[in-house]
Amino acid sequence: MESGLKETKVLHDLLELLARSVQEKTADIVSSQEVALQTSTKQLNNEVDILMAVLSAAISSSVSLQNQVVSLLMNHSDVKVDHLRN
Repeated sequence: MESGLKETKVLHDLLELLARSVQEKTADIVSSQEVALQTSTKQLNNEVDILMAVLSAAISSSVSLQNQVVSLLMNHSDVKVDHLRN
């Protein structure tokens, strides 16, 4: 009977050790996943910032080009009107 109690105690101790080990490993995995998620979020935010800067530059260029085209068209129509008057 005493032998059975000793074996039960040893098994209990082993199960406690296993449970502690699983908890520690789980905490390590969660921590690693949090770091990976933070890193991915930072990289994604950087890429979005770059994309927004590129889009802003494209919009600015488009507006500038549109203004130039309008100006050229207005100048061209002024020349035609002047030519017709003479």
